Amino acid sequence: DMTLRSSGGKTALQMAKEKGHAECVCALEEHSTTATEAEGETAVAESAEQAAAAAREAAAAAEAAEARDAAEAALREAVEACERGDADLEALRAAINANTAQVADGSE
Repeated sequence: DMTLRSSGGKTALQMAKEKGHAECVCALEEHSTTATEAEGETAVAESAEQAAAAAREAAAAAEAAEARDAAEAALREAVEACERGDADLEALRAAINANTAQVADGSE
């Protein structure tokens, strides 16, 4: 961890520079760069995961809204048929049950 400090408040990199340990300075700086890049890659991956999860939720909500709209349209048709007096109640019941089953199992 490049942020750890001694009791005097200095990092390992600061101490290596002060004492003239060039190889240690290079190694610590390289480690610092690699760690920063890895953190950036992790953050990007987490952001991509969050975006994908949001997209899945939006798709599920859209499917649910579409199914609800289809069920409402079928219900409106049924009400209109009843108002005209040309509805076969058994056929109407079967259509409503079929639509309800399709919405429940997502096959619509």
